[in-house]
Amino acid sequence: LGDSITHFWEDSGRGLRIWNKYFTNETYKAITLGFSGDRTEHVLWRIAHGELDGYQAKAVVLMLGTNNTAHFPIEKEPPEATVLGMQAVVRAIRARQPQAKLVICAIFPCDDKADGQRRLRNEIVNKEIQKLADGRNVFWLDFTTSFLTADGELLAEIMPDRLHPATHGYEIWANAVLPYLNHALTA
Repeated sequence: LGDSITHFWEDSGRGLRIWNKYFTNETYKAITLGFSGDRTEHVLWRIAHGELDGYQAKAVVLMLGTNNTAHFPIEKEPPEATVLGMQAVVRAIRARQPQAKLVICAIFPCDDKADGQRRLRNEIVNKEIQKLADGRNVFWLDFTTSFLTADGELLAEIMPDRLHPATHGYEIWANAVLPYLNHALTA
């Protein structure tokens, strides 16, 4: 569930090969519910209008927030607003799919350098939203360092546009999330 980063699991030039490799088999039976441009308020609307209704998921993976932190100046969209939106999304998911394990992914790094303004804003949000994890039903997954060099640089081979992973980035994401999905299937 999420924005374009999730949506691009379906993109043949980015994540589709990885999606098909890991998630379309009988073990996972996964669906992608990501839409390009979505912010927390859009996902809340989708949940309120049936996106999570009519089935019982064993797990929900949430990748969301970058459109809240990246499109407006900090004074128009402070990190606290994104945190409040993420909290509301988590509450909505838990209300609609209470049996599901929820995996909240950290907002990916999006600036070339570690001191980039968008990256610093995402780090503030990530620090707060990780507190939503309880380690039993809601899990925090932060593998952002897997996208970075030792000095914190975000490489074009991983994220060519510094926002959406390339195929290799989706492979990193798949390998990071699989243990959580396997846990959800056996819990």
